[in-house]
Amino acid sequence: MVGPGERDRPWQIDTISGATVSSKAVASIAAGAAAEWVPRLAARRGDFSAGEDAP
Repeated sequence: MVGPGERDRPWQIDTISGATVSSKAVASIAAGAAAEWVPRLAARRGDFSAGEDAP
Protein backbone atom coordinates (compact mmCIF):
# COMPACT_ATOMS: atom_id res chain seq x y z
CA MET A 1 0.00 0.00 0.00
CA VAL A 2 1.20 3.46 -0.85
CA GLY A 3 0.05 6.99 -0.19
CA PRO A 4 -1.96 9.03 -2.67
CA GLY A 5 -0.03 9.70 -5.88
CA GLU A 6 2.89 7.41 -4.88
CA ARG A 7 1.82 4.36 -6.88
CA ASP A 8 4.47 3.36 -9.42
CA ARG A 9 3.78 -0.37 -9.80
CA PRO A 10 0.57 -1.97 -11.16
CA TRP A 11 0.16 -4.13 -8.04
CA GLN A 12 0.34 -1.26 -5.55
CA ILE A 13 -2.83 0.01 -3.90
CA ASP A 14 -3.57 3.69 -3.32
CA THR A 15 -4.84 3.53 0.26
CA ILE A 16 -6.82 6.77 0.14
CA SER A 17 -8.90 6.31 -3.02
CA GLY A 18 -10.49 2.99 -2.09
CA ALA A 19 -11.22 3.99 1.49
CA THR A 20 -12.58 7.39 0.50
CA VAL A 21 -14.92 6.00 -2.14
CA SER A 22 -16.13 3.24 0.20
CA SER A 23 -16.75 5.56 3.14
CA LYS A 24 -18.64 8.04 0.95
CA ALA A 25 -20.81 5.21 -0.39
CA VAL A 26 -21.56 3.91 3.11
CA ALA A 27 -22.38 7.43 4.33
CA SER A 28 -24.73 7.95 1.38
CA ILE A 29 -26.51 4.65 2.02
CA ALA A 30 -26.89 5.42 5.74
CA ALA A 31 -28.21 8.93 5.04
CA GLY A 32 -30.74 7.61 2.55
CA ALA A 33 -31.97 4.94 4.93
CA ALA A 34 -32.23 7.43 7.80
CA ALA A 35 -34.14 9.91 5.64
CA GLU A 36 -36.66 7.20 4.78
CA TRP A 37 -37.02 5.41 8.12
CA VAL A 38 -36.55 8.00 10.89
CA PRO A 39 -39.77 9.89 10.03
CA ARG A 40 -41.72 6.62 9.80
CA LEU A 41 -40.43 5.36 13.13
CA ALA A 42 -40.90 8.73 14.83
CA ALA A 43 -44.53 8.83 13.70
CA ARG A 44 -45.14 5.45 15.33
CA ARG A 45 -43.04 6.04 18.44
CA GLY A 46 -45.97 5.09 20.68
CA ASP A 47 -46.02 1.60 19.16
CA PHE A 48 -42.60 0.93 20.65
CA SER A 49 -43.45 1.41 24.33
CA ALA A 50 -41.31 -0.64 26.68
CA GLY A 51 -42.83 -3.80 28.08
CA GLU A 52 -45.66 -4.16 25.59
CA ASP A 53 -46.00 -7.17 23.33
CA ALA A 54 -46.34 -6.71 19.60
CA PRO A 55 -49.87 -7.21 18.23
